[in-house]
Amino acid sequence: MGILPQFQVWDCNLEKIGYDELSKCKPLPDSGIVIDKVGRDFRDGILSTKKNFDLKTETSKLLNAWYDEVKQNDIPDNLSYKPAYHNFSAIVRDNAKGIGCTYTTACPGGTKFVCVYDARKNNPTGKLYIKGPTCEKCGSDTCTRFLCEPKGYTPVIVPVKCPDDGMTENMQTTAQNMHNYYRRLIATGWARNKQTVYAPIAAKMLAVTYDCTGLGKEAKDKSSDCRSDIGTPTSGRAMNKLEIKNYTMPLQDALELNVCALTASHGT
Repeated sequence: MGILPQFQVWDCNLEKIGYDELSKCKPLPDSGIVIDKVGRDFRDGILSTKKNFDLKTETSKLLNAWYDEVKQNDIPDNLSYKPAYHNFSAIVRDNAKGIGCTYTTACPGGTKFVCVYDARKNNPTGKLYIKGPTCEKCGSDTCTRFLCEPKGYTPVIVPVKCPDDGMTENMQTTAQNMHNYYRRLIATGWARNKQTVYAPIAAKMLAVTYDCTGLGKEAKDKSSDCRSDIGTPTSGRAMNKLEIKNYTMPLQDALELNVCALTASHGT
């Protein structure tokens, strides 16, 4: 019996980074998801193309499919990597201590899912794991249910991108995704309108990309005045605003309320 992978620790930072990468709605880089200048290993897939589905069931199906690649291939004695069991290889890497998985419904093509690992994308040893008796190489770690449980794990550091707007990266992603969600309603003819039931379809509705250093900084500077009349935006720009009297509301909730209130006021 081989020495199975180490006991993996759930890393919320890996989960967040995975969500941020998925929310860009772009193919993930073959070189890995860069964290602290290192490309980290990951595996991604589609949970379902349906709108309504059981999240737990479909997640289990996908993860089982990743592992079942071993049933369809012969693993060589040297335990080297092969593309035929690409997904299986990530699950059993014995040098991956941290893991974080997440999903998003914000992108076209279905509900996307990803697991991010703290190990490098390019496995320096080229081996899936060290061969030998179960738990023989645990060393100072504890053998827990046939896995080597590390005594300590340090979560990866979430990269700080742009602090100019005073918002967290999650809030920036939420703002961008919610705007694009409502813009897609216009582009596909599903935006409800009070007068005509549905608003006219847009033939050239562009996806917006969050601008922290320019538009975000201006928004922060204006809102920091703490006045109802915060003035007009820079020439050539547009601006929406909402005054919320609940000063104890979490910032994330306030952001979502703001976007929803603005779209509701226009009948969408």
